Amino acid sequence: MDGQNQIYKYFTLSEDATDLENGKIKLSEITGAGVAFTEIPRAVVSIHVVGNCQAAGLPTTGAITDVQNFVVKVEDQGDISAVNLYGSGGLVLREGGAANEFTSTISLKPTVARIELADITADGNVTAFKVAGIFVDFYHKQAAVNGALTSFPIASIGPEADAFADNTTQYPSTLKPAIYDWYSSEIEATGTPLLAKPTLAVWGYNVFATAAGSTIPRIIIRLENVTTTADGDLGTRFLTIKGFTVDSTPLTALKAGEVYKIATGDLVFDEADTAVIPNEDAIDVEVSVSLATWKVVSVKPEL
Repeated sequence: MDGQNQIYKYFTLSEDATDLENGKIKLSEITGAGVAFTEIPRAVVSIHVVGNCQAAGLPTTGAITDVQNFVVKVEDQGDISAVNLYGSGGLVLREGGAANEFTSTISLKPTVARIELADITADGNVTAFKVAGIFVDFYHKQAAVNGALTSFPIASIGPEADAFADNTTQYPSTLKPAIYDWYSSEIEATGTPLLAKPTLAVWGYNVFATAAGSTIPRIIIRLENVTTTADGDLGTRFLTIKGFTVDSTPLTALKAGEVYKIATGDLVFDEADTAVIPNEDAIDVEVSVSLATWKVVSVKPEL
């Protein structure tokens, strides 16, 4: 970029690119000996790098703000090895180099945070359950390439049981597996203690977040055939993970570039934790109690 934040030149990094002069760089050269950019005009003052942006139409000319504000979608962030990356850095004179030799140090960071869940364990009087689906709620559907979230509202489904199923209006199949998982043949809990495990190593979801920290999403788990010793088969029930703690301290924000792991055995529920609707919030109740006084009634005896 030049001093007016206009794009002077851009390069495309790919596995098969070989022609530096025509704006293409081979990734193996970057990760190997590196590539020296020569004959760069003095007007250039900064370098910006965008990684893994799959969205069509990313600007390559004009103002850098057009790139930074370009919208990416959460459904394109499902693969942890291909999430959106962004970083920038200014030019500084190379130490001990010539007067026209500069370097730029850039930290290329993901603009998403990741939540991982290893398994689900039953406790109390629960004797059986199946996992039908796991959904992320209270999340940003979109974000800017540079990770900004200020102009992108949060998707909030609320207590709508029918929404938390496969290919609904709120969870179309395009969001799977980026933001939800669904099993037409439910995952049945087995063993002692009774637990359910994902078909892969973990259940994992990538959500947009800022480096400073942003809203913590909720995890909605749809269970089927929840059975207890007292009441038998309860049918469909929901678990709502409303937040997280770190060393017993409530987590207040999700930060980009961090993986939040719910380890094996850390998600344990009993029948009291389940509900017939998702996102069932606790309520606040103010109770006022006044002490009644005895009422004295004067009577006369009858003989």
